[in-house]
Amino acid sequence: MPDTEDEKDRDKDFKFLKKHIKYKVSELFFADAVILVEGFAEETILPFYLEQEPQLNKRYISIFGINGAHAFLYKNLLERLGIPALIVTDLDIVRKSSDDEEKTKEFAQIMDLKGQVTTNRTIKYFNGNSDDLSGLTPFIEKGNIYITYQWKIGEYFPTSFEEAFILTNADNEVLNAILKDIKKGTYQQIVVKNGIPDYEQNRQRSYEWQVKLSNAKGEFASKLLYALVTEPEGKRPKLPKYIEQGLEWLSKKLG
Repeated sequence: MPDTEDEKDRDKDFKFLKKHIKYKVSELFFADAVILVEGFAEETILPFYLEQEPQLNKRYISIFGINGAHAFLYKNLLERLGIPALIVTDLDIVRKSSDDEEKTKEFAQIMDLKGQVTTNRTIKYFNGNSDDLSGLTPFIEKGNIYITYQWKIGEYFPTSFEEAFILTNADNEVLNAILKDIKKGTYQQIVVKNGIPDYEQNRQRSYEWQVKLSNAKGEFASKLLYALVTEPEGKRPKLPKYIEQGLEWLSKKLG
């Protein structure tokens, strides 16, 4: 039996890996590349965007959903496979609060990583086992592994896929229609000013959107995929830059 906290964590990690990987690992041995995603939304919509990439839609790329910040557990396996491995994860910045601060601080936007820390175990692992984000680079590349996460969009650092997607497509009509459909009351509260949509509010209150969508991520992803498939190319929302850069890296690796 494990005696220390580290041993207990390793034991839990091993049990997770053993249980989870047996359903997908055989697929990895036949893949040209693998994308590990830690969220349902990314797993849902990435296949569509891959189909739009000439360098990638001809290759067998396995999208491996691992439902949490566990990607670091696969490092040894990915290195042994030797194929390009893209890890898409979240900044997961700890939101600090104080009794002396105004309550609106709950939805404060993050404009700088100085002094910020993360709860994301994958970023911590590949960031020298440190949760300090002050010196974090826009991506981490380790051999055949590329780790990408949200980075500054305009003035703000998003901390989830949903927030990054909203910041990237704040004035996109398709995205706004989805947000209004899923959270009509919230949309009226955040976006509509004097009866007129003010899309800049999507940017200035993107983290508030993240919080409000926390119980509707599945619906958001499903409606987004439907819109991507049915809307003409010119109207489709764009992928956040951190994922686009990951796919560009994958394209170069697969040449």
